[in-house]
Amino acid sequence: MRLVILIVLVLCTCSISKIFAQTTKDFAVLASAVVQKSPLPTIQLKWDKHPNQTSMLIWRKKKSESVFASNPNVTLDSNAVTWTDSAVVSGESYEYRLIRDIVKVVGTDTNTGNPIYAHVWGFGFVWSGIEAAPAYRGTVLVLVDTTMVGPLAKELATFTEDLESDGWTVRMESCDRAENFNAAAVGRVRQQIKNARSATKNDLNTVVLVGRVPVPYSGNIAPDGHGDHVGAWPADGIYGDVFGTYTDASINARNASRPANENLPDDGKFDQSFFASNVVVAVGRIDMYNLPVFPSTELDLLKRYFDKNHAFRIAQYGVKMGGIIDDNFGGYGDRFAASGWRSFSVFGGDTAVKAGDFLTSVAGPETILFNYGCDGGTDTSAGGVATSSQLASKQIFSVFTTLFGSYHGDYNTQNNLMRSALATQPRALTCSWSGRPHWYIHHMGLGETYGYSTLISQNNSSIMNSALGTYAPNVTFNGTSGSLVSIGDRGVHIALLGDPTLRAVMKPIAPVATLSASYLFPNKVKVQWNRPSPEVTAFMVYRKRATQLAFQLLTPKPTTNLEITDSLLYEGQITYRVQSCVLRTTASGSYYDVGKASETVVTSTDLAEQANQFESTLEVAVSPNPIASSAQIRVTLERQGPIIATLISVTGSVVWQIELPDCAAGSHLLGFDTEDNTLNIPVGRYILTVASGLAKRNVMISVVR
Repeated sequence: MRLVILIVLVLCTCSISKIFAQTTKDFAVLASAVVQKSPLPTIQLKWDKHPNQTSMLIWRKKKSESVFASNPNVTLDSNAVTWTDSAVVSGESYEYRLIRDIVKVVGTDTNTGNPIYAHVWGFGFVWSGIEAAPAYRGTVLVLVDTTMVGPLAKELATFTEDLESDGWTVRMESCDRAENFNAAAVGRVRQQIKNARSATKNDLNTVVLVGRVPVPYSGNIAPDGHGDHVGAWPADGIYGDVFGTYTDASINARNASRPANENLPDDGKFDQSFFASNVVVAVGRIDMYNLPVFPSTELDLLKRYFDKNHAFRIAQYGVKMGGIIDDNFGGYGDRFAASGWRSFSVFGGDTAVKAGDFLTSVAGPETILFNYGCDGGTDTSAGGVATSSQLASKQIFSVFTTLFGSYHGDYNTQNNLMRSALATQPRALTCSWSGRPHWYIHHMGLGETYGYSTLISQNNSSIMNSALGTYAPNVTFNGTSGSLVSIGDRGVHIALLGDPTLRAVMKPIAPVATLSASYLFPNKVKVQWNRPSPEVTAFMVYRKRATQLAFQLLTPKPTTNLEITDSLLYEGQITYRVQSCVLRTTASGSYYDVGKASETVVTSTDLAEQANQFESTLEVAVSPNPIASSAQIRVTLERQGPIIATLISVTGSVVWQIELPDCAAGSHLLGFDTEDNTLNIPVGRYILTVASGLAKRNVMISVVR
């Protein structure tokens, strides 16, 4: 089967006497994986059996690869319900795409009386691995509206401790509160996030908005398909698009039934209906403003949210790894509920995903991981799913909520259904609007965050160059033709309500004990630690020199040793960071999870013998100087060695740095661009420090425009 026929498929030229009897579940492959390390590493994919399956096509790629190959790795027959991949390596991870070809009767030929057959393709995705390395956490910015900083001091302190215990580096900042749209405040918040990313040398990858942080609006859209809802929608993802350019000059949308959706030139709402570039910072909003349907105040709802968040993080209760699907659209439209059917199986297998009622199936006392509901809706309801009033009065024992229906995807309204879901007792921690477009959360099955899934969903294109994109939802049929349908790809309305740092499995991990580092002459450091508990079986080790902003990973795969010996040529302070690792297993595979980082500092001593052995002649030339846009730095070494170049502002801040660990004798060209928007190099004077071994040179630099 060639991929091109998935995009536009002509089924038959004869007349059809009845509509194809499709079910939403037909458009999903409920996939999972079982892995083993010995005697040989293997990943066995499994999926639900379908009586009308004719073939199963499977693709594989690495997580780092942006697209799957044109042709599948394997094509299986109608009886296949498993496939074992033996070309795998323990410690690596792999992403699989499954497409099932289903043949069903679509009607009867009115001339011959013979049945007419047609194809349906169901899609499934799994990210799997055997003892896969832990997902990198990085830096998270917790941005709190100024009025909530004091009242939430206790909860924010606990939240910070929880994030650090989960391996994050935490920045806590405050920003303006904006109960109504405020273009100037939106601009300040966007710049604040850009500044934080620059300050962390792009290590900032996640932002948590707490309280009434200004809501950006953008576009001329109505992904729910209603003509009176066309205009600007809330667009938190723009905060995470730090490279894109957003304008406010061309859209003139005046006919929306709600004034908030109007988008006029120079009103502070952006023109773009799609993200201007890839979103690189995952943004989640914890916002309980304007929910009078709840008997609690905004502050009390926020406090309750952080209490729920803490309880989940410390595994205060058990969670069933599966999901409930409440599909009230059925075969209508884009088969919205396929989002849930294809996503939830990677956590507990295909039997852990069941149809049920949104409210009664998660009424407790058992807590289930996911809950999906869709139906025709309003700001405060989704037909047969729930209303905001019901959510305010009932208990929902589900951690991650997904909804779809008209109007409430525009979440910045009074008593909005999605924000009401986030405010429920006693478990809910996120809510997303999945169906236009579909969300892809399968990476969470192997330890990634909901924020990572948010980025995947925001940046995905289902169709690329007349072929399938990386993630495709389903093929839907209308009359005699079929086409791939995914409305809203890369739309600015795609946003996450709740904490984006959350993962599917969260349990406390004890930090390493008695961490120490000692300098060994010549040029070695021994780092040692003790195992904190029996479940901790491996460790991740990082290093950062005093001149660096970010840590360098020394163990690409977790080490089971209790010490490492690091070799380096460096004079000064060195910080070592060690994280405990616990092996987790889900229906996606096995992976290492990391806990709180422990750090220790050691000083590399400048001994005379060392200096005689390693000091070398070092020459540095900068051209041009002053610098208007780009600088060329020529570094000449007398003998082989490392090069560390650091640009420091007059206030002492490191604004640019590059490290080359092993350079041959001779000249080497380095450089930076002062107009690079990932850097923050304004007009002024700077000190360029270049070091190699124990040799060091300083050059004064001026940046002009």
